[in-house]
Amino acid sequence: MTAATFDTQLCADTCEFCPVAPTAARRVVAVGTYQVIATTAASAAADENLGSAAAAVASDLADSVAFDDRQLSSPEGASTVAEPAEVPRSTTIPRIGRVYLYRLDGGDRDDVVTPAATERFRLDTAAILDLKWSHHRVASDIMLASADALGCVRLYTLDEEECTLREKAVSSHEDPAVLRLSLDWANRVFPSREPSLAVSSSDGSAAVLRVDQSDGLIQVDSWPAHDFEAWVAAFDYWKENVVYTGKTLQQT
Repeated sequence: MTAATFDTQLCADTCEFCPVAPTAARRVVAVGTYQVIATTAASAAADENLGSAAAAVASDLADSVAFDDRQLSSPEGASTVAEPAEVPRSTTIPRIGRVYLYRLDGGDRDDVVTPAATERFRLDTAAILDLKWSHHRVASDIMLASADALGCVRLYTLDEEECTLREKAVSSHEDPAVLRLSLDWANRVFPSREPSLAVSSSDGSAAVLRVDQSDGLIQVDSWPAHDFEAWVAAFDYWKENVVYTGKTLQQT
């Protein structure tokens, strides 16, 4: 049974319920979107996924202006961070995205009352490749991590009353042309005040970052994991010093 549907306007490529219990935040789902923007208004208008909104965005990009949130509507009552996403210039393909928070409302027993998804928050960003909630609180915070097309891993804290996000820390790849493709938290089994994250990237590399209560995100290690795009990274949750990665096989 489909309980609720909603239109993310851009291509939705990742979504995850908040797993932290026992809180009302478990009814909150984070959604990340990804869209490649054509470099001319004419070709963008032909994109059926975006239509006229893409044409307006492409016109902005022609002048090296980042994504303009005014082109896409925001439902009444949703919190919006209107800062434009940074868009890479010149040789980098423009990719835009959003982070949404939806909350499922409709009663405590979903088998009796069909829940409805209400958008509570949206943030314009670079294209989002992955979103992952921390499995446990980090110190006192519920945290969400994102991997994006600017090569960044960003940490957000959840305001549980307002159902909004606040950016806490960011870690950037040394090469701005590299996309962060996947991430995973190590603390599914064992909670930690300073948990680690595994990250994979489009240059085939993988890295381990650690949440530092003083300095934000610290890169602990990185290595060339694959010859091609490393599309997934995951911890062994019982042995946090073990990281698994996977790549796309190139056909000859």
